Amino acid sequence: MSELLKVEGLTKRFGGLVANDDISFTVNKGEIIGLIGPNGAGKTTLFNCITGFHKPTSGKVFFDGRDITALPPHRVSKIGIARTFQITQVFPKMTALENVMIGAFAMTNSVSEAKDMAAETLSFVGLGKKMDVSGESLPPPEQRRLEIAMALSTNPSLLMLDEAMAGLNAVEIDESLEILRKLNKKGITLIIVEHVMRAVMNICKRIIVLENGRKIFDGEKEKAVNDPAVIKAYLGDVYHAEG
Repeated sequence: MSELLKVEGLTKRFGGLVANDDISFTVNKGEIIGLIGPNGAGKTTLFNCITGFHKPTSGKVFFDGRDITALPPHRVSKIGIARTFQITQVFPKMTALENVMIGAFAMTNSVSEAKDMAAETLSFVGLGKKMDVSGESLPPPEQRRLEIAMALSTNPSLLMLDEAMAGLNAVEIDESLEILRKLNKKGITLIIVEHVMRAVMNICKRIIVLENGRKIFDGEKEKAVNDPAVIKAYLGDVYHAEG
């Protein structure tokens, strides 16, 4: 597999707080990677630095061989990286279809084409019958699916999900995992921040673990669950508690 994303020595400081500390890793095309760690480990900050919402204090981010470190979010989106947010971000007064059309306009100037693209994407995530429902009227699990649809409408090659399964029940998690598998089969690379370890272990082959802003593990999931540092930092409380 060829390299798609490269993070090189990335550090992000907020005053005296070091949120990301010299983090380096690569992501190959077609991978599904889990990014885990305790609250405050720096996972969302890392997402923000990769996608242009924060400028790293030092270090570089490369996407498909291109240095994207200084690019703003709309430029990062344009070149093929989409993301969701820890707190779901949808337009509450707009319909589901209108929410997704906004992203589709990054691909076309035609209203009819954007509408068709949005409708197809909503059907793909299981919201085909909710196109005319406002974002605020959808229950939280469906708002999360809507946000995924909004990200997909920009036609990304890399999709970064920040706790997209938070608050879902077991059936809803399984449905979400099936959507992610279908996306991956379509050629979309995935990086998943998630505290639902059953989901992470189900779909990810490789796991990156952060603690206190530093990367403490990067490797196969089977090795992660037996790594003493990972167990001490996170899995001992989360994964083994889930059974």
